[in-house]
Amino acid sequence: MGLTEVSDVEARQGPMGTLGDPAPLDPFKRYDLVLAANECRVFSLKIPAKWTWKVSLTVANREESRRGQLTADILPKDGGWAPLAGTYLDKDFDLGREGLAVSLGVGNPGDTRTALLQLCQHGAPLRVTLTSEISATKALVVPHSTPSLPEKNP
Repeated sequence: MGLTEVSDVEARQGPMGTLGDPAPLDPFKRYDLVLAANECRVFSLKIPAKWTWKVSLTVANREESRRGQLTADILPKDGGWAPLAGTYLDKDFDLGREGLAVSLGVGNPGDTRTALLQLCQHGAPLRVTLTSEISATKALVVPHSTPSLPEKNP
């Protein structure tokens, strides 16, 4: 009973998406991915006006002999996103046999639009856990943009 070695391509797991056809994300779902074979995956999420999107990534390399790199970017880069405190718009990982967790995030100060999350892997296959949350925030609400309540009749 011998163990067979799995190729990098065969090791890939999770939703696939490209810039031309991004995989839609459910902000209430956890995704467990294995990125391998020097690939990029792209995910999309529609962000309502004046809402924020925070993506938590945990990236781990389980190989002893090879380093793994991952680049995570929220696109489009010139999208006019508002930065969120304590998060990144992009992050580069260079991992030996270790793991690292970070948060990426953006606020949408404009009209409802779609943000993309691009993950690009090189080297050793990487295990990535992706969770996200989307929420409204008063910090992005423009003053006087909420409708006022009607006054009571005297």
